[in-house]
Amino acid sequence: MSGSNDLKVETGKQLKTPDDLEKKVAKNNYNQHLKEWWFVVTKKDLKTKYEKLGTTFTRTEIKEKIESLFV
Repeated sequence: MSGSNDLKVETGKQLKTPDDLEKKVAKNNYNQHLKEWWFVVTKKDLKTKYEKLGTTFTRTEIKEKIESLFV
């Protein structure tokens, strides 16, 4: 079975507790349909927080990653 890739766009506002973010990460890691998944943060100051839990790109960095998927 081949997996798909998934982007999780994060503004840092919807998650009410730190546990909510950790639950989201655990769910993504458990999802067998995902080959890879990444966070895309809308503000670069959020990158440090999110990259502790998974691969994280800013709005300006994600373009290169997406382009690399189609080469």
